[in-house]
Amino acid sequence: MLGKFLNSAYRIETANDGRYKLIGVVDGVSWTLIVESDMYTVVTVRQSHGGET
Repeated sequence: MLGKFLNSAYRIETANDGRYKLIGVVDGVSWTLIVESDMYTVVTVRQSHGGET
């Protein structure tokens, strides 16, 4: 799933505490990855909700 996500057209938004949200679609489902400011450390992955789609 991560490979498909990173090869998709995802967008980056700022989140709390210097983290970033990567929002993209894999197999028709919208996902949000929260990553640290180094853009390598994944904090959490969840299905997108609300205005994140």
